[in-house]
Amino acid sequence: MLEGAIERAQLVPRTEYYLAVTLPRTGQVIGFVRLGFSGQNAAKLGYAIRADEWGHGYATDAAQALISYGFSKLGLHRISAAIGPDNAVSITVVKKLGFTLEGRIRDHVFTNGAWRDSLLYSLLEHEWNYAAYSVDAVG
Repeated sequence: MLEGAIERAQLVPRTEYYLAVTLPRTGQVIGFVRLGFSGQNAAKLGYAIRADEWGHGYATDAAQALISYGFSKLGLHRISAAIGPDNAVSITVVKKLGFTLEGRIRDHVFTNGAWRDSLLYSLLEHEWNYAAYSVDAVG
């Protein structure tokens, strides 16, 4: 996965941005946060953190940095996130970040042999609190 992300980072024009999420004490990679461009000045947010490191705010912190970078440096107008309805932890992350629930996308993802709905959340540039978040972490 890392090799593919590095290859796609070399594309011109670039289609996505990743941040590696590492443990502060060891530097070990435990996950990632991603913005993938989708449409006019829009991107989709995605993230994954190793299960044994959930609950420490790593996804929220990394997503804050990448969202701020997306709005302030990449000129994004809208960032969305599609989340499984049963994924309460991920829903909590986007709510903390100020995302708004737009609705349910029926049979949106085919995974583990079955179709799954997604809840669609979004955040618009004018809703983002720049004062609370720094973009210094992303370059």
